Amino acid sequence: MIMLILSAMLAALHGVQAPSVAPAPPQQPVGPSTLVPPPFVPTAGAQPAAGGTKPGTMPPPYIEGASQFLVQPGQTWQHLLAEVKPGDEIIFPAGFHVAQVIDGLQGTREKPIFIRSRDRVPAAVACDGDGWVFRRCKHVVVENIMFLSPRGAAVVIDGRDGEVAPAQPWPAEFTLRSCTINGARVNTEQDAVRLQSVTNVR
Repeated sequence: MIMLILSAMLAALHGVQAPSVAPAPPQQPVGPSTLVPPPFVPTAGAQPAAGGTKPGTMPPPYIEGASQFLVQPGQTWQHLLAEVKPGDEIIFPAGFHVAQVIDGLQGTREKPIFIRSRDRVPAAVACDGDGWVFRRCKHVVVENIMFLSPRGAAVVIDGRDGEVAPAQPWPAEFTLRSCTINGARVNTEQDAVRLQSVTNVR
């Protein structure tokens, strides 16, 4: 009798289907990580004790043979974008620099594009609403820049094509390092860094 009951229970258990498992969400595309060399720290140029008048010298390029483009305080620099190649550098001396919108600036994994200060005292971006807005840029390194009093965001990294969000986030492979943001406040309208439809930002 006991054997019959056990057999019936086993048969019933075999007839029960395992609960269905929800499929795993699709993996977001991850681009190849940018190869970023250790930072170069300037030791001269625009010393505070000299009132910012001591001329600095161009830092050595991170990548041998790269071109360096010097942007003076107050100058715009969109016109440089057509000339900048992977591995090149856009250099900013100490002083006040303007807010910019940068479209489509792209380096490569082995040769990112560097945007950095020339001097020990970092270049300062006077934010007008937003500071620097990078639209669909890739393999870019922003280094040792100071952003002042953004009303919106100091840095915006935007993967959208205009106002249209991509089906998958843009794999920006974007690096921010040794940057300072002054005057950022905790509120719903202001961000230090704002990411829109992008992944892989460090």
